[in-house]
Amino acid sequence: MKYKYILIFLSAVALLLSCAKEQSLNPTQDAGQMRFAVSVDGATKAGMSKDELIKLGEFYMNVVSEDSNFSYLETIRWIANTDPEPVIPGAWLPVSPMYWKNESASITYSAVASGYIEDLEEPYCSNLLDAIFSTEGGLMAIERDQSGDIAYSDLLSLKATTLAFSNTTNGVVPVTLSHVLSKVNFEFILDEEFFNHGIVPEIEGPIDNVIIGGVHTIFNFKALSGEVTADTTYPPLFVEPHEYHLVPGTATEKNSKVYFEAILVPETLAAGHLTLNFNILGVDYVWTNSEAIVLAQGGEYTIPVAVSYEGQPGPPVPPAPLTGVFTINSKKDKVSFSKGNLQATYDGADWSWTFAENQWDCLKEGSGNLKVSGNGTLSVPGTVDLIGFSTAATYYGINNATDSSSYSGDFVDWGKALGFGWRTLSIDEWNYILNERATGIYIEPAWEDPVSNARFTFAIINTDGTGVKGLLIFPDTDEEFASSEASWGALNKLSNWTTKCTTAQWTALAAKGCVFLPAASQKDYHNGSSKYWYVSDDVVGGYYWSSSASSETTGYTMCFRYDNNGNFIRVDFQASRLRGQSVRLVKPVPSN
Repeated sequence: MKYKYILIFLSAVALLLSCAKEQSLNPTQDAGQMRFAVSVDGATKAGMSKDELIKLGEFYMNVVSEDSNFSYLETIRWIANTDPEPVIPGAWLPVSPMYWKNESASITYSAVASGYIEDLEEPYCSNLLDAIFSTEGGLMAIERDQSGDIAYSDLLSLKATTLAFSNTTNGVVPVTLSHVLSKVNFEFILDEEFFNHGIVPEIEGPIDNVIIGGVHTIFNFKALSGEVTADTTYPPLFVEPHEYHLVPGTATEKNSKVYFEAILVPETLAAGHLTLNFNILGVDYVWTNSEAIVLAQGGEYTIPVAVSYEGQPGPPVPPAPLTGVFTINSKKDKVSFSKGNLQATYDGADWSWTFAENQWDCLKEGSGNLKVSGNGTLSVPGTVDLIGFSTAATYYGINNATDSSSYSGDFVDWGKALGFGWRTLSIDEWNYILNERATGIYIEPAWEDPVSNARFTFAIINTDGTGVKGLLIFPDTDEEFASSEASWGALNKLSNWTTKCTTAQWTALAAKGCVFLPAASQKDYHNGSSKYWYVSDDVVGGYYWSSSASSETTGYTMCFRYDNNGNFIRVDFQASRLRGQSVRLVKPVPSN
């Protein structure tokens, strides 16, 4: 997938002009210019109305003469009448004139309008338009962030229509655009206990972080037939809907209702495939459809979502964050870490996201880390925890492309895969945690100078079993850390894994809020005479992505390492985006 080529109709004027010039020999002008009477079919329901189409300001027309002697692929633009009291508010006019051949001519024409078109095939507008108006169609995608006005996420189309000049009024071409995607309204119905506990939304709903999951976002579009087909070769992704209405509960009707809407690709969603992740006043919920839902082209659907005051209306939510609290900036914003590194499991059809069971768990070359076979696919079912930099061009960085440019584009937070407020630390926040925070923790190591603000130490935990090397990070806390709680080594600086603790000692430290990042190594690509992906056994260290891009082909990483080939701890490392590295998510801690 090449998500980086995004065309926004309203702003890309110069590009649209260059795209619209592709036309064959102009006909004679004997019958005059084509003019257009444009409307939006009210029988099909979606986001964009006629008035919103005018605000959008343009659409595309494809015109072919009956004898194929001439054709147009042109931008039709709304030209407003600027008179103080215009008799005619404006008109739809082509960027370049379009003519009838003569008064006996016939044409076949089609049209497309949208505020958002994402080109997944070629970086050139003309190629996408050619594909859309071909018999095979073109590959497109819906907008995934629809939290604003969804009207311009819509797609309107007029399928190929034949018209003779003799059947027009003075050569005016009627263009009636229909909605070809599906509009879905999610009606969240809060049970009476919300009202009984005084939770009655009046200005805005109490529902946050709503994420639609399990839906396909990429589709093939044939403008000539108006046909939309979900492309299931790409994995389902997540869509953020728009909150647009609420109905507060009353004494006689206690159930408050909050409405969200989204433009989705027409498809059949089998039972259990559509998910909604959301949060109400700090409580995380997951909802799934209990029966199949059929989304048809141009259809509008309302899906009720019953929400209980306690408990969840669907599967269990991801585990709560760890108890430790960590200050991440000078404003004293705080987060807690997830219980383990992020893991994504592929069952051969769908992905599921969760956290490793233990803080020290990591797969290295195991399970699916070396079995990524495409963009968001594995050659066999498995789990990955070494992931490339996440962008819209890749499925959260799970990709086997061997050039960093394939991972270009803006960062897409792994937290979106889980919802519930999880997110990735920026590189500045990693730096603050490791180098600037005042923890208030005083420790006296046996062979090192005492430290009054212990922040981290290179450690081996579970030394009485299978010892694991990694970075132990101390929380913000008022608790004391005794010398006997571990064999303390160097603190707040590089060391050869000099802090050591048994399984029981680590369990006690974890209960105090300490976090452990395992030295999981990293996945890289060998580009020599033999080409292959590998996880190096020689690397004894951990590489953890931040949310910060350093260039189009690199991202900032927090990394620590001590082995025969490198000794460092850094928060300024710029790693190639294709490298598979660990991800440890955090969740904001509400301020008092």
